[in-house]
Amino acid sequence: MAHRLSLVVSLCAGLLNLAPSPMFAPPLLAQDGTAQQAAYHTYDQFTAALRSLAAANRDSVQLTAIGQSLQGRNLWAVRLALPGDVEPDKRPSLLLTAGLDGDHLVGSETALRAIRELLRRAGEDGESSAAKLLREYTLYVVPRVNPDAAELHFANLKQDIVRNRRPDDADRDLRIDEDPPNDLNGDGRITMMRVYDPEQANRMADPDDPRLDIAPDAEKGQRAEFYLMVEGLDDDGDGLYNEDDIGGVDLNRNFMHGFQEHEDGVGRYPLSEPESLALLEYALSHQNIALALTYGRHDNLNNTPSGQGTLPGGAPINIDGGDVPIYRAVGEAFKKITGLANVSSPAVEGSFHAWAYAQYGVPSFATPVWSRPSEQPAEGGEAAPAEGGGGGEQGAPPGGGGADDFSDILAAAQARGMEVTLEQLQAMPPDRIAFFRQMIASGAARPPGGEGGGGFRRGGGAPGGGAQPMGGEPGGGAQPPPPGGGRFQRGTRGGAQPPSGGPPARGGASRNNREGDKGWLQYSDEKREGSGFVPWSDFDHPQLGRVQIGGFTPYFRTNPPAEELDALAGKQADFILDLLDRMPKVSLTEPTVKRLASGLYEVKAALVNDGFLPAGTRMAVRNRRARPFVVRLDLPVENVLSGQAVSKIWSVGGSGGRNDFRWIVRAADGSTLKITLFSEKYGESSTTVTLSPEGN
Repeated sequence: MAHRLSLVVSLCAGLLNLAPSPMFAPPLLAQDGTAQQAAYHTYDQFTAALRSLAAANRDSVQLTAIGQSLQGRNLWAVRLALPGDVEPDKRPSLLLTAGLDGDHLVGSETALRAIRELLRRAGEDGESSAAKLLREYTLYVVPRVNPDAAELHFANLKQDIVRNRRPDDADRDLRIDEDPPNDLNGDGRITMMRVYDPEQANRMADPDDPRLDIAPDAEKGQRAEFYLMVEGLDDDGDGLYNEDDIGGVDLNRNFMHGFQEHEDGVGRYPLSEPESLALLEYALSHQNIALALTYGRHDNLNNTPSGQGTLPGGAPINIDGGDVPIYRAVGEAFKKITGLANVSSPAVEGSFHAWAYAQYGVPSFATPVWSRPSEQPAEGGEAAPAEGGGGGEQGAPPGGGGADDFSDILAAAQARGMEVTLEQLQAMPPDRIAFFRQMIASGAARPPGGEGGGGFRRGGGAPGGGAQPMGGEPGGGAQPPPPGGGRFQRGTRGGAQPPSGGPPARGGASRNNREGDKGWLQYSDEKREGSGFVPWSDFDHPQLGRVQIGGFTPYFRTNPPAEELDALAGKQADFILDLLDRMPKVSLTEPTVKRLASGLYEVKAALVNDGFLPAGTRMAVRNRRARPFVVRLDLPVENVLSGQAVSKIWSVGGSGGRNDFRWIVRAADGSTLKITLFSEKYGESSTTVTLSPEGN
């Protein structure tokens, strides 16, 4: 006990002496004396920057608090729209959301800077594309949905925190948040431990780079040396380590689409958190939102979703197959504009961008904004293959996913006694195949049903006693036990840690991706002066004996250096304008009139979409979520002899999509007929024609 007390005292003393990271420096003053943020913003700085933008641009920027976080911080929303012919809240609009993932400060910073950049472009030239589009459309921005977790970036102790700060009895021992990770070596960072226990070891140092680790290959005479665990103590003396961290619900798993009941970190029920509820209510209160863009850990722009696989209720896991072409086209434009590469994505269930697509009913795009810079982009300007995803479709397994490609994982699964057939594997979507392939490769035995199956228990560990090793599951849930038995641990609040330490990678499949880790190390060594990795060093653990502490630096693989933020924002501003320019442009053609007899007329018109994107995705048509276009004749219904007096059109295809109407109406010669087009998202218009013997 005395040993442990002295350790805790020394750790506290070390933390008090830590200097703030230069990455998060105070704001600087520009030559004109105005405050300029040269680094990442704290909550107070972020709020001040938003207020300054609103005050300096009263005619085009409106700042609103749409709710509060658990700890009482305001959740800000910005409305950006130049004065135009239509009120901002009645124009078609784009909703940009950032900061749901607490460790993803780059999203919040890019959103803020993109607003500034758009205002700058619009102000420099009133005839610029930015000015024209912002007079026609509205941009809503909710730039930091999870301010409580984001604020932890600026604390002396650095730890990857994705979740909000909801208190949680994760190990169900009737105590709250009593066993978080600990900074044992006093360096101000929570990294990883290599625990040298021959009975439970399941990893070894990578011969090519000992900073990384691999699963040993017995056929090569390799032997396991250690297992991995997040840096810390067994604070509550229950034999488990770091299993009850300080609270937390992952806001990007707290929405309704694909909500994973009873999974760790998803919340007690959908929208259980004030932050996620406030964001959803904001979206629902602005039914003119026609597009959504989310900055966070997910991606569907670099890697087009497969359009395959369904949830238990029949809804698509990612997108409806009929919407794949528009996602592919927008993704190609995104890659050309931003040059982003090395991107993968975790499962989308419960995420905001999945809800916006499947249940709000609009095209919904997602990007992490930044990833490891690629020294050698793929030919033709394409993004390099996603780390762990094999490139192409999101999370697609290497080889393309044909029947022959499944033979290796089928044999490995059956050798482990798992009841799985080739037909079951063929029926799985590509992202689940990639997940399952990773599980087999790591030596874990788990059925292919996705998270929550396989009998692995969360928090409490598997029977067998002893300290729990960390298997490094790619999916972000419970870790499988090692070959030697023993317990597993729940990772840090962002999900399972990768074998080499550091934060959960920006994408499920890349957590165990050796090549991806090697790329990050090379980037750290060559471009960041080695700042991205803490070298392994020996430590005498008071409970586990000999360990080594090290691994990737918190936030390193999530956020770029602050000096890169403005350039990222410029590219995202380009993409935002490109998206606005692709908006559906639906109008009613000039009607034609033909006199059939006295008081009897044929009227023809068409609904035409001259924009690129369809007005109504295939999913929106399928679930009738987005309200339809309504074409209405201003005539008593009994006077409409053929055709509908009121027509509902759920979708109009992009790039010249057309819906034709033909009516036969009874009306007095020389009278007028008014035809009205109404859309909740795209506004209202009307045209009037004269019913005369001469027609038009």
